[in-house]
Amino acid sequence: MKNSILKITLLFLGSISLLSCSKSDSDNPSPSALSAPINLSATAISSSEINLSWVHNSKNTTGFKVERKTGSESYAQIATTNKGETAYSDTGLNASTSYNYRVRAYNTDGDSGYSNDSSAETSAVVSENGKAYYIDATNGNDTANGTSEATAWKTLSKVNGTTFGPGDKILFKSGEVWNGQLLLSGSGSNGKPIIVDYYGTGNKPILNGGGVTENDNTTVRLKNGAYWEINNLEITNTNGSTAQQGPIWGLRVIVDNGTVINHIYIRNCYIHDVNGNVAGKDTGGIYVTADGSSPAFYNDLQIQNNLVKDVGGLGIATQSPHASVKVADRYPFLNVKITGNTVGPTGRNNMIVRASDDAIVEHNRLINSSVFDKGHSIFNFNTVNCQIQYNEAYGNVGPIGLADRGGFDADYNCKDTKIQYNYSHDNNWGYAIMKRAINENVTIRYNISENDKLSIYFYGFEGDKGMTRANIYNNTHFVKAGLGVAVFRDRTPFNTNFYNNIFYFEGTNEGLWGKEPNNCTFENNAFYNITTRGTNAVTGNPLLEAPGTGGQDIDWSNYPNVLTGYKIKAGSPCIDAGKDITGNGGKDFWGNTLYNGSADIGAHERQ
Repeated sequence: MKNSILKITLLFLGSISLLSCSKSDSDNPSPSALSAPINLSATAISSSEINLSWVHNSKNTTGFKVERKTGSESYAQIATTNKGETAYSDTGLNASTSYNYRVRAYNTDGDSGYSNDSSAETSAVVSENGKAYYIDATNGNDTANGTSEATAWKTLSKVNGTTFGPGDKILFKSGEVWNGQLLLSGSGSNGKPIIVDYYGTGNKPILNGGGVTENDNTTVRLKNGAYWEINNLEITNTNGSTAQQGPIWGLRVIVDNGTVINHIYIRNCYIHDVNGNVAGKDTGGIYVTADGSSPAFYNDLQIQNNLVKDVGGLGIATQSPHASVKVADRYPFLNVKITGNTVGPTGRNNMIVRASDDAIVEHNRLINSSVFDKGHSIFNFNTVNCQIQYNEAYGNVGPIGLADRGGFDADYNCKDTKIQYNYSHDNNWGYAIMKRAINENVTIRYNISENDKLSIYFYGFEGDKGMTRANIYNNTHFVKAGLGVAVFRDRTPFNTNFYNNIFYFEGTNEGLWGKEPNNCTFENNAFYNITTRGTNAVTGNPLLEAPGTGGQDIDWSNYPNVLTGYKIKAGSPCIDAGKDITGNGGKDFWGNTLYNGSADIGAHERQ
């Protein structure tokens, strides 16, 4: 059925392409060599102001063009910013109005493509119980009232000495620098969070901790406060040396008074240069914890679109002693979303998700993890139903051996972990499962791996055998010629079902298995240049569209038009050759509905 409609589909697509040639160039300007900005985010600051921030890595840009529209209007340019200025404050807006924005880079050769669209709605006229406070490091005055740009405060000490309330805003002037700690106190309320952000146009305001080792050892601290949103800050914490400076952090959120903390958002911050060239799990970028002897937890925690790089220790992590899966009376974090962050290089793991139930961890870019010690790019611990999806991990390499250096790890003390729709490449290992109990019902499905250097799968210590049956299905693995990769290089796979996976080795007969599996089942897998295993095996070329062309730094805003080289072609022996699986998540890597006929083998269900 799938192959029989191919000619009709091609004729139809050809007709569409001819018609599309008449579309106006002004609707979709042709991009130059410049890459488009990504991760554009719009945040309403008041009834008349919206702050924008975005990410752009090209060095040959002159600046950025900001465009805006409302309702059914067409986009119109409203401003430009200079090279390196990836933030803009749009003021003088109407209250209770939704505005849409897009941004593109430009230089003397022309314009880039557009960023993603982002929208925000200005609030109604500020109520009496919410004030905006302005802080200006150059022209401020702590004896002023702080409630206008002209009467801005000057120092962090003034902010630290103030308890804020529902609807308040703490706005730091763009391009200014403060040295010291920002210690936030107070709580907002439902619908009236306290917002930390910037005002003006230019670079993010910078807060330098200087390697501080007091007040919880962090440059920015929020302690026992609910309903806060911390946006658009640049944060460092180092004394300038490469040595270990203690258990220090860039940004910490802490609850230690036995309460439930609602609505904590950390968005669009740039955190870098924390500590020296060190590892360890007691230092790093963003750390959200529930401490103290009385049970406490967070509800509605979002860590979004942050850039965390060049930090000793961890990039982003959560932790709590109150959520062990070994006890019935547990207090996990709820409604956790860690999305759109770029993390790395880091001294230890890029990201650790602990003590959270039903957490969504997606669209993150995890780069060069654990440059000063071992550690997988991301793992979870003391979680239930943690979903790690649509992430990219690469560059986690180190000495050959048994060190943890995989992209994605389903660690123990967890239940129902799902690692799905991810892209691992150029790590030592692709995907890991810890065999120690408790590790129940691990699922690894519809992922893509490319050129992971030593092994595709990495299991826990050889003596551990406490994990329940794991399921690994519909993953596509490509290994270029000459790497010498084994599927299971150093650790014995255990108690796992392998269904519908593609093991594609480019070099003739170069595929190696490594360790002999223990109590594992292989059904309906495709093997190319590696000996087959199990029943219903498919051999021969899987006919992938363009294997080995995945590249790096995937822009998930282009989804599903990403990694399309790993789709299967018409005529592939993998079509309809898989095993139907119940509870399969309902979609393939690119969002296609499962199944179209019988199951296909690999991450693509051909339509």
